[in-house]
Amino acid sequence: KPLASVEGKGAGFLANVWLPTLAVVIALAVQFARQPLPLVGAGWVTLDPVKWPVEMTDTLREYQSRPTATRPAKLFNDYIDGGFVIYHAPGYRVFVDDRCELFGDAWLLEFLQGAIEHTSEAIARWEERYGKFDYALTRLDSGFEEYFTKSADWRCLKRTENAAFYVRK
Repeated sequence: KPLASVEGKGAGFLANVWLPTLAVVIALAVQFARQPLPLVGAGWVTLDPVKWPVEMTDTLREYQSRPTATRPAKLFNDYIDGGFVIYHAPGYRVFVDDRCELFGDAWLLEFLQGAIEHTSEAIARWEERYGKFDYALTRLDSGFEEYFTKSADWRCLKRTENAAFYVRK
């Protein structure tokens, strides 16, 4: 009887320690080898290009490093793209991101109204308050897109199916 209990403990140790350890080691090896295996592999998860401006990433990265005096380039953007830009092109100083509720209700209401009506006045007010924007990233379905498209002060550098990137002239 004591032999059976020792064998049982050995099997439990194998199942409880060695098998999970082996699984973790295999998962790490797959990661280090950059193999695109689901769940444990690398590079198999991508952003949805319909929802996110992934085609704009190279352009954003290229222009973030252009010298603009001694400060980071200021980017006007819609709140949905702030986090995207912070992650993919961290050299910009974004205007807003999805933490905008921290700015307070009055600011958020002002931002939303600026996207719908009197956009040029809203942008002028924000530039007076926060400084001139060097670039703008807009969604094609936003009210801001119409402003930047029609403005004589801005030139479109790149347009994709869901976003446009502008530079101040």
